[in-house]
Amino acid sequence: MTGTGVNMNSNTVIVFDYSGTLSLDTVLFARPGTLTEHLAGSGLSRLGLHDPEIYWSRVVNPTWDVASTSRNGYARHLFSQARKIAAPEIPDREIVESVEGFIRRYMENSRIDPGWEPVLKKLSRDPAVTVVIATDHYAEATPFILKYLEELGLTGVKICDAAAGASLCVANSADVGAVKAQRIFWDTVKSCLSLERVERLLIVDDFGVNESDAGTYSDSEKVRGRKRSTIQLLQEVFDARVDVFEFIPGTSDHAAAGNDRLRRDFDSLVVKASAYIERFIRT
Repeated sequence: MTGTGVNMNSNTVIVFDYSGTLSLDTVLFARPGTLTEHLAGSGLSRLGLHDPEIYWSRVVNPTWDVASTSRNGYARHLFSQARKIAAPEIPDREIVESVEGFIRRYMENSRIDPGWEPVLKKLSRDPAVTVVIATDHYAEATPFILKYLEELGLTGVKICDAAAGASLCVANSADVGAVKAQRIFWDTVKSCLSLERVERLLIVDDFGVNESDAGTYSDSEKVRGRKRSTIQLLQEVFDARVDVFEFIPGTSDHAAAGNDRLRRDFDSLVVKASAYIERFIRT
């Protein structure tokens, strides 16, 4: 496999967002029709979580800030919220089974898009480049992301385990204890990479635009603020030139677009981003 070993000579860092950038499946999972199917298939609908609006308003939005910065995991927060909604006579065991089933479905439908494989493999072989997959996510996501990298023939390491530096790292907010819009996230990334210097940095990110419109994470004002703060923090922490490839589809009405249209837009963006990255590492 590629992507193993220490990369102390790196002077270029390329940061990839995960949900909505490396993974389109995470976006498709959250679409109302698909989400409704998984709420039913996992058994959560029987507990009262039968509607995506209820799921977002009663589960995700109230718990996101804590759940995305905690190693406790999404399962704990989902169980707590489901227990409040479910009828008293429903046993905890049934709730646990439904919660575990739903999270398994979510993570199994969060793969890295195969279109990214060529450029990720090329970057992992370049001794001058360190790749960081930086994501605001639940704790359960980290082992799945590492698994999906392995399926592409790549070996990644959790950022907290990369004390000596590595060529491909996964930095999850749940592991770091802070989201990407906070300085401590990037301070931790820089410290764990142990790079001698960083001359250039490229971030490929949708800044939350591609997330479900029902979640507060994709709120337009929050997206703009997240982009500004992330770029500023990268400049301050790494003391390097920061380039940005905004992974934002051309579809004007993201919520109304069908899955096929989103897929075409996504595939087109992967091609454009890959070409941009190729030019970036050559200059």
